[in-house]
Amino acid sequence: MEIRSLQVGMVGTNCYLLTMEETGKTIIVDPGAEGRKIADVLKDNNLTASAIYLTHGHFDHIMGCMELKDLLDVNIYLGEKEWELAKDPILNASRTMGGRDFVLKADIPVKDGQILSEAGLPCQVVATPGHTAGGVCYWFREEDVLVCGDTLFCRGIGRSDLPTGDGSELLHSIRERLLCLPPETLCLPGHGPVTTIGEEKEMNSYLDEDAEWFD
Repeated sequence: MEIRSLQVGMVGTNCYLLTMEETGKTIIVDPGAEGRKIADVLKDNNLTASAIYLTHGHFDHIMGCMELKDLLDVNIYLGEKEWELAKDPILNASRTMGGRDFVLKADIPVKDGQILSEAGLPCQVVATPGHTAGGVCYWFREEDVLVCGDTLFCRGIGRSDLPTGDGSELLHSIRERLLCLPPETLCLPGHGPVTTIGEEKEMNSYLDEDAEWFD
C-alpha cells in the first residue's frame, strides 16, 4: 500500500490517499475540503478512486465529500452511529466553526468489526467513540496501518468538548481498542504527524494510567 497525505481546509486536516500499488485503485480518507484538489492529485498520479472512508462526521473531515462524489462517482462510508451528526450542521460544527452550514448523507454505514475491502485493501472497522459518539478507525492489519482520525494524535488525543463527545469514553476507546494493536502499527491521525502505537504507549502523557484529567 502506498500512502499519500494532503493537508486540506482551514485547520489542516490530513486527507489520506491509500493506494494498491499494483492497480492504482485508491481509498480517499477524510476529504475535509478542496475536493477538486484531491481529484487532481489522483489524476496526476494515474490513480482511480474506489471509495471515500470517513473516520467521523465533523465538518473539517467531510466538506470535500460531495464535490468528490460528483467528480469521481464513489461511495462514502461512515460509522453507522455517526450519520445523524454528519447531517446536522450544529452537531458537525460547520455552522459554529466552519463558517457555513454543511450537511452530508453518506452512502454505506459501517459497524464495529466489519471488514471492508475496497481497492483490494482489506481493513477492519474499529469503533472508537469519544471524540464523537460514532467515530471509527480503520485498521489495515496486513499493512500494519491504522487510520485513527481525531481519536489519537502524535503525543495527544482528540478533543471531547464538541457535540456527542465524551472524554472518559475517548480514553477508554484508545486504551482498550487501539493500544492493544501491535506496537509497530503506523498511525495516520486526522491532524499532525504520523506516529506508531508503540510510541504513543511509551510517550503520550495523556494515556498514563492516572490521566483522568477530563472527568
